Amino acid sequence: MYNGIGLATARGSGTNGYIQRNLSTVKPRRTDFEQRHQMDGPMVKVRKANPELLEHEAKRKIELEVSQLEFDLKKQGESQDRVEKQCDERRQQLLEKLKSRGTEAFTSRDPEKMDTHAAAALKQEKIERFAKALGRTVDERGVGEAFNRELQEAQRLERMQKMEERKREEEEAREKARKERKKEKERREKERRKEKKRRKLEKEQAKKEAKRAEREKEREKERERGRGRDREEESKKRKRDRSISSSSDSSSSSDSSSSSSSSSSSDSS
Repeated sequence: MYNGIGLATARGSGTNGYIQRNLSTVKPRRTDFEQRHQMDGPMVKVRKANPELLEHEAKRKIELEVSQLEFDLKKQGESQDRVEKQCDERRQQLLEKLKSRGTEAFTSRDPEKMDTHAAAALKQEKIERFAKALGRTVDERGVGEAFNRELQEAQRLERMQKMEERKREEEEAREKARKERKKEKERREKERRKEKKRRKLEKEQAKKEAKRAEREKEREKERERGRGRDREEESKKRKRDRSISSSSDSSSSSDSSSSSSSSSSSDSS
């Protein structure tokens, strides 16, 4: 017998009196952890910052700074009205700073001077910045989802489907771009042929104009030569007329002289 357990004496029991474990006993199986991924609540409790408490702490620091300014001004001997005016101006400036920049402007970055809510807010900011760098969101995945095989398989199939859709869209975009390039090439080729044809027509037109100008020049030269010949004929005709008139004048003068000589001879006889 040990610790009140077992037989008082081993006589007549057929045993040696020592306590032994019953090897034939089967312990009941636990069923409370069979579906761990289907638990109702989150497995990890994440402490988040309370924005109201952070705002309250920032306003408390503002009032503390204003109180310190009031104490300093009174110590310098300023009047009550001036002290109240400067304190109100300083309070408005700090409130505007709180409104524009948030509670981060009044939160210390020193871990030793941080309270729990400020530390939680800083941690949340780091997590969001890290998630943004990875191209993900903070609440995109739940806690423990990596151990859910069915969910992971469904997500894998969804990723494969999205990848296939993205490949199909990229292929369609490439095909569309290829068709656009082909159309653009055909349009440019058509414009090039039109431009070539236009230049050819312009050259032919220029050649025709040049030939027409040469013909006009030849005609002008021919007319000029005709006018020159006409002038020469006219000048020759004038010369002949002058020579004929001069010869007729000389003959008439000789006739008159001969007649005058004959008349003088008759008179003398």
